[in-house]
Amino acid sequence: MQKKLLFFILILIFFGGFLVFTNFTLAQSETLDSLDNIASNSRLDNDDLPTLLGQVLGAALSFAGVIFFLLMIYGGILWMTARGNEQQTTKALDIIMAAVIGLVIVLGSYALVTFVFTNVKL
Repeated sequence: MQKKLLFFILILIFFGGFLVFTNFTLAQSETLDSLDNIASNSRLDNDDLPTLLGQVLGAALSFAGVIFFLLMIYGGILWMTARGNEQQTTKALDIIMAAVIGLVIVLGSYALVTFVFTNVKL
């Protein structure tokens, strides 16, 4: 029961931070009165395909970084609360190792894609 409560509190803090630190007034700007103005302010109207793919890739890698961070925190909490339970310690170490291996794979794929996009001209 305490683990579920702790997990719920961590999730609540994480998503509550988005509500506190976001600025909701950006969508209500009076200068954005037409779809053309919105498109020009979004920086998506004149971008070519490699730039758009780079932005999508950057967003996906940012999301992967957040997942890595959350898995590391979860594995660390499991490890710290194991209290000598060998099965829980093994589970925590497996989660941490899987997160590190996943991060290495993601960074390797990012390096490969960056190398290909910089050396192959579309």
